[in-house]
Parts: sequence; C-alpha cells; structure tokens
Amino acid sequence: EVTISPAETPESPPATPKTPVEKKHAEEIDKYIWGLNYDKNSILVYQGEAVTNVPPKKGYKDGSEYIVVEKKKKGINQNNADTSVINAISSLTYPGALVKANRELVENQPNVLPVKRDSLTLSVDLPGMTKKDNKIFVKNPTKSNVNNAVNTLVERWNDKYSKAYPNINAKIDYSDEMAYSESQLIAKFGTAFKAVNNSLNVNFEAISDGKVQEEVISFKQIYYNINVNEPTSPSKFFGSSVTKEQLDALGVNAENPPAYISSVAYGRQVYVKLSSSSHSNKVKTAFEAAMNGKSVKGDVELTNIIKNSSFKAVIYGGSAKEEVEIIDGNLSELRDILKKGSTYDRENPGVPISYTTNFLKDNDLAVVKNNSEYIETTSKSYTDGKINIDHSGGYVAQFNISWDEVSYDENGNEIKVHKKWGENYKSKLAHFTSSIYLPGNARNINIYARECTGLFWEWWRTVIDDRNLPLVKNRNVSIWGTTLYPRHSNNVDNPIQ
Repeated sequence: EVTISPAETPESPPATPKTPVEKKHAEEIDKYIWGLNYDKNSILVYQGEAVTNVPPKKGYKDGSEYIVVEKKKKGINQNNADTSVINAISSLTYPGALVKANRELVENQPNVLPVKRDSLTLSVDLPGMTKKDNKIFVKNPTKSNVNNAVNTLVERWNDKYSKAYPNINAKIDYSDEMAYSESQLIAKFGTAFKAVNNSLNVNFEAISDGKVQEEVISFKQIYYNINVNEPTSPSKFFGSSVTKEQLDALGVNAENPPAYISSVAYGRQVYVKLSSSSHSNKVKTAFEAAMNGKSVKGDVELTNIIKNSSFKAVIYGGSAKEEVEIIDGNLSELRDILKKGSTYDRENPGVPISYTTNFLKDNDLAVVKNNSEYIETTSKSYTDGKINIDHSGGYVAQFNISWDEVSYDENGNEIKVHKKWGENYKSKLAHFTSSIYLPGNARNINIYARECTGLFWEWWRTVIDDRNLPLVKNRNVSIWGTTLYPRHSNNVDNPIQ
C-alpha cells in the first residue's frame, strides 16, 4: 500500500526490527543469492538466425529496367540495457517487480516472482521537484500499489510544479535499421518487435527479391522515469516471512537468477516503417532527410524518392485516443506525427514504454545481448537506353555498333553475350537516321563509323571510334562534313545514374 498522500512529506518510516527468525531468513536469502554463480554477460542472450548459404547474384527484366540483385552475409550484435514495453506485456512490468533473469526475460515475457515483498522507495525525475517531493514510500509494492504510487508522484508534479515548467520537452531515444530479416530487427530492437511487426508488416519477401527497400525506426519520446532505490542487500526486497527454501521452490537458481525492474520510462513509443520501391543507393539518405525535416531542394533524385515513398507508424501512448494507433501516409506528413508527442502535460500522458533490469545479487545492469546473422539485399536498376544515329555527311558511310548483354547463371557468375547491330558495315548515304534500342543490361558499347574517301591509297577513313561506352538513356551520334574533312559528335541526353 502507499502510505502517504500527495501533500505529505515522502520520508520512509523507520524499519520495524526483525525477529530472530526473520533475521535468520534474511541472512539465508542473502547468502543464497550472493552465492549464485552465473555469468551475467551470457545469461541473457538472444541468438537469432545463422546464415549458412548466401543466395547468388541475379538479374531480371522489369519493364524498361534491368534489375541486378546482390546479397551479402552480415551480422548484428546489439547490447540492450532498456527493454521496450508494448501493450501486450505492459501488465507484467512495473517499477520494482521481481523477475527471473532467464530466457523469458530475453523474450520480453518476464516471470514475476509471486512472493511477499518488503517496502520500496520510488522516485521520479520530473523537473523542479525537491528531494522529498520526488520520492514516495510504498509499504506493500504490489503492481496496483506501485501504479497508484506512480500516479501520486506524477499528480504531485502536475499540481505543484507544472505551471513553473509548462513545456517539458521529451527526451528522445532514436534508432534505425534498414530491414532485411525479422531476426535482424529483433536483434536490433528487442523481442517486442515481433508483436510490433504484426502491425508494421515489413515486407521481407519483397526486400529479399530486391523490389522494395524498407527501414524501421524506433522513436521513443520519454517524458519521465520512475526509479527504484537500490537495495543494500538482496533480502531487502523480500517480505520478512519469505525463506530461501521458497525461492528455491520457485526456481530461483544460477540458471534463473533473481533480478528487479529498477527503472521504467514513461512516454510515447513510435515505430515507423519507411518504404520505397526505388533501387537507388540514396534511399536511406532520403529517409533520413524526411525524418529530420532536412530540405532536399535541388536534389531531384532525393526529392523523387521522398515523393514516392510511404510510411506506416504504430504509436503507443501519448495523446493517442486508442491504446495503439496505426497511421499510414506520405513521408511529408511524418514530421507532424512525431511533433504531436514532443512535450509532456496532463493531457498528453505517458505510458510505460521501456524498462531497465538489474541483477538482485549486486545491482549490476542486466543487459540483453542480441546476436543475429542476416542477408543484406541490395538492388540496382539499369534503365533501357537508345543510340540515335544521324549521318548528313557528303560521303558513303558504314557503321559498326556492338555491345555486351550481361546476365547471371544459377551460381551468380556473370555471363556476357556479344551483340551487334544488324546494319553493321552496310553502306549509308546522307541523309540517314536510325535509332538502336538497347536493354538495361547492355554494357561495353562500341561505336565505330568510317567514310569512303574515293582515294586509292586511303579508301576508308575512320570518322569515330568510341569504345567501352556506358549505357545512357539517349546517346546522339552524328557524323557530317566532307570526304576529306569528316566531322563527328557523341552527345548524351539525360545520363543514367
């Protein structure tokens, strides 16, 4: 139970002396927990997927583009001291909860120990509160009593301090990751992402095929933290009637050591999925510009990516009328959504969005180590191109135009097939024009033209001999002049990046 009202001085009452039996129980609990032998660096580990085979490089035709998809093996190693809370498991997490540090905690489904508890002192980090006003003593720290105490602390601030601090900017915790596999994103954001993705619907299949690029962003707006005073010994967290044998019977041991939720952040959690069908290597840069409100004026490529991209946001807490709010839209609208929860007040309440866990043995942080391998997919598009020929010279001309068309075999090895224009070395009189259409997988383009001089010692004279040219959208090749003074040009319109 909470022993004080909002107006009372929140000092802890003196502890009731323990009886000899209770003292013995406390000493046995301390000895038992202090004696647990475990490696805190390996007990909380999420081991994701292991990649053994990397799919080969491949290419395919898609409309007027040739798409090359390449895959590389990558790994992610993330140490998370804060565990995200979503509505599905928020009922299990509250400041001071006693839990087991085991697989269930890694999976964000903590096992709360059903034992009698000793009193707790909670504190809040809202500004302006004195050292006494920011604390509260909870005699019987059940979940409901702790939540009542948290509400008391927050309302105390609302009543006494909010006018002096009308605009409290939320503390921002931001992280992002280009999406390639669910295991990778769980390693990045924690196992809470499994439930989040039920709403985000990251399209891993399309990402793997190189058809879309998607990024996931975790955006926490933290209004305040509720912290628990560290116990000076493990037994301080247990009621006087709890025994070592009870803890043993509940499965508290070196494989499942006890821990406690030492801090809970309250605020607004936003998960955002950004999605683009562009194959550009500037997609992430465009996403960052959209998130940060950075101007991309003058950069046509970034402007087009942002214009043709979309987002889906899943929002927990803040001013959302529903417990969870899901919003779809264009990237230009995203900044407004994030600004809505930028400040704390009574009308913009916070919900639990993350918690920190400490080992009861020594109060050390219980850090979850997330590891996973994944396959990074990158794709690049090559747009079909065209060579426009214009011959207006006063002579007979012949052309020789050739190129390679690339593809990939089942092992990802590049295959080149040499191609030639069907009109090669056929005599052309002025005025002659033609267009040669090249597919997006055309490479190493060679353009040669010669003209007939009529001179016995130099019957043919080279007009142009450009080799290993890149594919472009429009290449304009012109030849003109006379037999003795032929001229040429090779100009590009709208080069393909």
